[in-house]
Amino acid sequence: MRADHLQFKMTVKNMRGRSLKTVCQELIDNHTELFPDFCILAKYMLTPPLNSVACERGFSTQNRLKTKARPGMSHEKVAKLIRIIEEGPAVSDFPSQNVLRRFQDMCKRRKG
Repeated sequence: MRADHLQFKMTVKNMRGRSLKTVCQELIDNHTELFPDFCILAKYMLTPPLNSVACERGFSTQNRLKTKARPGMSHEKVAKLIRIIEEGPAVSDFPSQNVLRRFQDMCKRRKG
């Protein structure tokens, strides 16, 4: 794959404007001999998921975020927040003690 990467990149760049499904299908149909490893990946990308759990999880997350109290939230902001919630680091990994110390230091500077 490393040896073919630059040529593959140029081939895909020439397919700009097409959907991912179309690009994958064209790779499989026309470039299997030239890029066999990338075509295997393309076949995996065309394989539909076996269940709808990820889709349902996304809708649930969206419903928790976009409530009646926040009607003006843009689509872009909702999409970014969903990505953070579903793919971001776990809340337990957040360095809350460091943040609280910094916040307390900021409050001390304002008072003094």
